[in-house]
Amino acid sequence: VPAASKPLNDAVGSKDKELVTYPVGHAGIVASSRSQKEIAPKVAKWLLDRSK
Repeated sequence: VPAASKPLNDAVGSKDKELVTYPVGHAGIVASSRSQKEIAPKVAKWLLDRSK
């Protein structure tokens, strides 16, 4: 539920953050084919860009 997770973004102290929502449930965010094609690569790129 986006309404349950959006407040977490406000609690993060860093200004370098991004809120992204996808119409999937909590299991779908990691286990769905859409996750593997769209979500995981986006998260990986975000982390890699900041790991240099």
